[in-house]
Amino acid sequence: MLITYIVLIIIAIVFKFLHWPGGSLILLFSILFPLIDILIQSLRKKEDKIARIYSAISLFLLAVFIQFKLLAWPGGIPLLFFGLLLAGFSFYHLNKKKSRFSVRFILFSAVILFALFNASLKTSTLKLAYSLEDPFDSNTQVPTFWVQQLAYDFYREGDYKKAEFLIQKNINHIERLLKQEDVEDFLRDIDEKNLEQSKLDLKQLKNRKWSFNPLIPEDRQE
Repeated sequence: MLITYIVLIIIAIVFKFLHWPGGSLILLFSILFPLIDILIQSLRKKEDKIARIYSAISLFLLAVFIQFKLLAWPGGIPLLFFGLLLAGFSFYHLNKKKSRFSVRFILFSAVILFALFNASLKTSTLKLAYSLEDPFDSNTQVPTFWVQQLAYDFYREGDYKKAEFLIQKNINHIERLLKQEDVEDFLRDIDEKNLEQSKLDLKQLKNRKWSFNPLIPEDRQE
């Protein structure tokens, strides 16, 4: 179950990284496997059963925490705290049984490190950590809907300058798209709607009353 969970987490991150649909759904589905693992470890008759049960519960809490971070949900810190606390109990019992280096607990340690890595990141910088693209580089073209979502994350964190910079970048990009000739009408219509929404986003951002409405995914190059 632990291996299945890790595989699903990797797939979910790849889907989100490439902007493919279904990444969040895979992430939500993955949480079932740590939950099932609790039941499995409770039923197994092993010398290190107590350590395994602690690790299974800890894994579930850390998995939920990771899910909170990747989906930008608030309130995940208590899950991290209790998950690490139970992980400590688990490693304590493992040390007594001298079974610290099993495959299961090497993988469990990897999940702990991944959870701590995510805990060190803010909501918005988390998205940047999983991207090869730099939205603040004027020479880098990034999908407008992704830039808008990132700007909204900065807005919620109170970093209004970065949020305003990103929305203005979207406006400039869309305006250049609208100047292109020989563009199909439906694409021009999408650009006009996205430009209208981006200008509204900027106005709401400056008034600190941003009601988020996503842009239409249309990623033509300039």
